[in-house]
Amino acid sequence: MKSYFSYRRQLQVVAAFAGLTASACQTTHTLVMEQTLPWYGFEGRWAGPVTPKDPSCGDGHKGVMKIAGEKFVFDPFQSTIVLAGSFDPPTGRLAGQLERPGADKKPLTLSFSGQAKRDASSVETIEGELVSSHCHWDIRLIRG
Repeated sequence: MKSYFSYRRQLQVVAAFAGLTASACQTTHTLVMEQTLPWYGFEGRWAGPVTPKDPSCGDGHKGVMKIAGEKFVFDPFQSTIVLAGSFDPPTGRLAGQLERPGADKKPLTLSFSGQAKRDASSVETIEGELVSSHCHWDIRLIRG
């Protein structure tokens, strides 16, 4: 019987500690679906329209980018491709390229160049252009 009571006491102590920890860690911020939060500087998740400059290049999409350190990944067409690249934090410049074989076995290249900006009212955006062999898209990403 003694082992049952000591086990029960241990559970009580763990439960009390968990309750104290949970109450101490409460936050006033609630995370909302599709909300984007900064990690450090421009690091974090960005989302926004990917708009073709010519109607023959298809419909617009919602692109998502994640920046971490000096790297980024960009999903411009809602999970059909992911483009990786580099980010220069001091200048805010982003550049990346994806090359893959096309239907005729020739390489297809998709490149992105952009600029992370913070305007006078502290609104942060990433603006740039996505380019393939014959299509161009305007990119404007923001935090939610």
